[in-house]
Amino acid sequence: MTKRLGSIVQDRAAGRRASSLWVRTLSAVVGGAVLAGLVVGIVALDRREDRSRAMYHDVILMAGLQYDLLESGRAGVELSVDAASDPVAVGEESFTPLPGVEVVVEQRGELYCVKGRNQHGDETRWLCVDGTGDRPELGTLADEFG
Repeated sequence: MTKRLGSIVQDRAAGRRASSLWVRTLSAVVGGAVLAGLVVGIVALDRREDRSRAMYHDVILMAGLQYDLLESGRAGVELSVDAASDPVAVGEESFTPLPGVEVVVEQRGELYCVKGRNQHGDETRWLCVDGTGDRPELGTLADEFG
């Protein structure tokens, strides 16, 4: 009887060790899958941000040019231009969007509003200027579009 009881205890202990090992292995696999998913998501988000950087750059640049015109008392320039277009004059500056970017400027009352699109179908929201307040600068992407 004692031998049998010892055998039963050993069998149960072996079963618990096997179960514990299985749980740890499953946890490691699930954790690895979650970590891999996070890495893939972060890389995809970074690529999306990179592909729209030129579009935001051109919108901020154009808004600054429109701001300069309005601040000096001149009228803004309505336009729609892409990289395949000839350069356009905006005040004393010449502007051509970066490859894959289209920039549109519309007058809305006293405001001149700028919007960008890229070849991936991404669009910015409208960025409007009236020549007062702060001039849009390239370092303010997060402030203007955040």
